Amino acid sequence: MILERDPEGYQMAIMIRSMKKNKKENNKISSIQDKAEESYMDELHERAKGVSLEDTELKGCNTVLNVSFSGEKAEIGEISTQEFFRIKVE
Repeated sequence: MILERDPEGYQMAIMIRSMKKNKKENNKISSIQDKAEESYMDELHERAKGVSLEDTELKGCNTVLNVSFSGEKAEIGEISTQEFFRIKVE
């Protein structure tokens, strides 16, 4: 009956119902993801117990891959690594 009298209103009601259903499902998924992330962080904290950074050297590097495109083929060129910082932890 609503469909016949107000087709736009009917479509709006169907969309709202669908959005509410999707919101409930997304909340369930989000909750599962939050629990998994929390469990993973707890595991990392357990692994880190007793680890010391003394006498450790930290360094950061960028890796560069040169690729050139000519026509339909890509040519892979040189691969290089560039160090951008080095820190000695004492």
